[in-house]
Amino acid sequence: MNALIGVFYGENSFISLEGDLSYLDTKELTVITQEPDGILYQKESPKRGRVVFRLNSENRILIEKNILPRIGIHSRIWHVLNWKDDELVFASYDNFSEDSTSVTAAVGVEWLNSLIESKVLINYKHS
Repeated sequence: MNALIGVFYGENSFISLEGDLSYLDTKELTVITQEPDGILYQKESPKRGRVVFRLNSENRILIEKNILPRIGIHSRIWHVLNWKDDELVFASYDNFSEDSTSVTAAVGVEWLNSLIESKVLINYKHS
């Protein structure tokens, strides 16, 4: 996730986390309540919800160092979406399921290969 955040953060970038948010502490970040296509924060139950943060340079470090390590990104968060400049640039559903994760082609093959070399990514396929 940190590698993706490093590529996609910016003034017009948002990250959405959906799942068990019981370990989420938002004291340091403002929860966004509006996005280009509707409501960003909705509590469906005490154990399941969705939250979206602006992924700008100010929030980047807080999200990478304080939010992601605490929330259980691979165990309690089911869906992760990232928008930049009104485009969905990353989507992962069903706990990073291999068949349910995609990233925009704009990142380039070289970057994807570097993630494989550093063992952040197992593999990828073009579609």
